[in-house]
Amino acid sequence: MQKLSKRMKLNLWLVWLVLWPISLWFSYTYYYINISGEAWNIILFALLMGAVALFPMTVNQQNVFFVNGVSLVVFILFGLFVEIVLSSLTLLIVLARVGTGKKDIYRIPLNIILITIGSIGAATVYNLLGGTHMAQSLGAFQEWTAIFGYAITVFVLNQVLISILDLVVLKQKRKIFDDGMRWESVYSLLYIPIGLIIYIMYVEIGWIAIPLVGIPYTFISVIFLLLYSYYHVNDLLEKTGDIGHRLTKRLDTNAVYDVFVQEMKELLPIDHACIYQVTDEKHLKRIRYYQDNTAIPLEISKDVFSEEVLKTGDSLLFKSKKEWTKSYPKADTSLPIESVLAVPVLYDDAIVGIVTVFSAKPKTFETLHKRILDILNNYLGVAAENAQSYNKKKQLSERDGLTGLYNYRHFSNQLSQYAVKVDPNTTCSLLVLDLDHFKPINDQFGHEAGNDILQQLARIMEAFIGKDGLVARYGGEEFVVFMPETSLEQARDQADRLRMLIANTVFVMTNHILNDSGPLKIQVTVSIGVAAFPDHCDDLTTLVRFADSALYTGAKETGRNKIAVFQQLQPV
Repeated sequence: MQKLSKRMKLNLWLVWLVLWPISLWFSYTYYYINISGEAWNIILFALLMGAVALFPMTVNQQNVFFVNGVSLVVFILFGLFVEIVLSSLTLLIVLARVGTGKKDIYRIPLNIILITIGSIGAATVYNLLGGTHMAQSLGAFQEWTAIFGYAITVFVLNQVLISILDLVVLKQKRKIFDDGMRWESVYSLLYIPIGLIIYIMYVEIGWIAIPLVGIPYTFISVIFLLLYSYYHVNDLLEKTGDIGHRLTKRLDTNAVYDVFVQEMKELLPIDHACIYQVTDEKHLKRIRYYQDNTAIPLEISKDVFSEEVLKTGDSLLFKSKKEWTKSYPKADTSLPIESVLAVPVLYDDAIVGIVTVFSAKPKTFETLHKRILDILNNYLGVAAENAQSYNKKKQLSERDGLTGLYNYRHFSNQLSQYAVKVDPNTTCSLLVLDLDHFKPINDQFGHEAGNDILQQLARIMEAFIGKDGLVARYGGEEFVVFMPETSLEQARDQADRLRMLIANTVFVMTNHILNDSGPLKIQVTVSIGVAAFPDHCDDLTTLVRFADSALYTGAKETGRNKIAVFQQLQPV
């Protein structure tokens, strides 16, 4: 959705200033009904409409309020002019009830324009179908037809105008049969008979019919609101449960947080969201930030809300800037936010993270949203910990415990997977590297000193190969490197550069067995065998055997500290 620009808001006010007076003049002039002596009755109807307007439903950011039954009676009894005026005043009550802030004040002219167009359109249909404005009992088929025509026109025009508004002005697509339309459809089936009851009783017994029927009618609005609240809560809980199941199925930590953000922004009315992890040092580390594409960018140098949740362990809920500025006078009041909701992420009774959401509108978050986010955070805590545990176990199964490189089993699996999808025209190479004279080093300085060398050698190889290949420990003092999309010439050049880099590196042994307690420095050399696909084989999985053969036949047996290419068998 795209928020309205200042120019668009100004245009709405200008259209309202022009259209509404013209509409009132038009309705008073061409739909005039003598209402002299009816002031008391009109006031009673206004009070009834105001009472009903105190219980609106907000469905998909649309306000649904059930005054159409009363406005129908007002239109029949007192004409279009009175109906437009009372409906507009009722709208002001609704907007005040839902907490329309200064930034959304443009909704007043916008909704009055929609109501006015709908009222004029419905009145036109009513008159075309032969409807009258005389206070008499209903009996003629023509009157019934006109009343139903009026009601249907109000409903259809309301849906059409809202759809046009969403598509043209707000730049958002709206489902034709969404929750708002379904609830209004159900209500439309009820308000016609209720409106007719009010009308008939008013004709028969006068003004006393207004409170007699109006009070139950108001209670019906309350019941509708409670029913919708029950339905809405159940719907949110069902969606929350579905999100939890999707989260717990993710075994990658990044995927867990990505799914959480994606689903949370669909479930809660948020403009911004920050997700934090709690580090071992009990600090907050922001790992995800979401901003609605219509929201003003939010620059938070210090999130005092999340810090407070980390400190106290309790959730925070603020419905307006006035509330949170009182609690945190040092907070940045220039932030374009009104409502704030911050909830801890718990796992095993410990705070492992915090989710803080913001909205630029006041009274956006209620206790219900806090409960929903609390449930979501419980799912997030379990899913994130499960993913981290899985990744740790996976890493342990894939990594060599001493060097931290991939183990040969993982290397072999990756090579097999690559072999399945490799293009026959693709060239790739493989190196097998062996540390020269490693056994004498172990014998003289101890195996832990040898481990020091293996670990340092692993870091050198990782840094040298980088993202150009996959490095793994083959076994003992042997290592293997797979380099996709690398020709034989490129691999041979890389191998020689790696050999010289290692030969010129000073290794430090801190865990030796000599009496001297200080670290010892030593230089070592390596021998490397090279094989390439498809130069030397038709099957990628045989590359290791060919490179290993080149290592021992072409490099080790001819003096070490050399590289050799398979079949060439001439040291380079």
